[in-house]
Amino acid sequence: MDQQFYNQQYNPMPPRDKRSRSMETASLVLGLISFTTCTCLYISLACGALAILLGILSKGGELTMSNRAQAGVIMGILGLVFTVVVYAASFAIAISAYGSIEGILQAYCEMYGIDYTEFYNSLFSVSP
Repeated sequence: MDQQFYNQQYNPMPPRDKRSRSMETASLVLGLISFTTCTCLYISLACGALAILLGILSKGGELTMSNRAQAGVIMGILGLVFTVVVYAASFAIAISAYGSIEGILQAYCEMYGIDYTEFYNSLFSVSP
């Protein structure tokens, strides 16, 4: 009986893929949300960071990421980059239009009918 099994080859089962499909999908969805909402600061930053994190964690000990995880990480990075670019550009435009941050604060006070000196002192006063 041992002789008949001796000549047969041993075919172990292939190793199980440890990647997390649900994390890949979540990374892709969050990356898309981050990319499409790049003008909404808080949503885009949170979703982009989570997309990158979940995409990397979805590897589950494997050496490579799946295509969905790679797409989620790329979309998350693009969403974060576009968010930073949009907000830096809007800040630069506001500075060029009003001359300085103080000019922006003065325009804000004029718009809402607030005394500028009181507003400035309340913003930058140091209370002991």
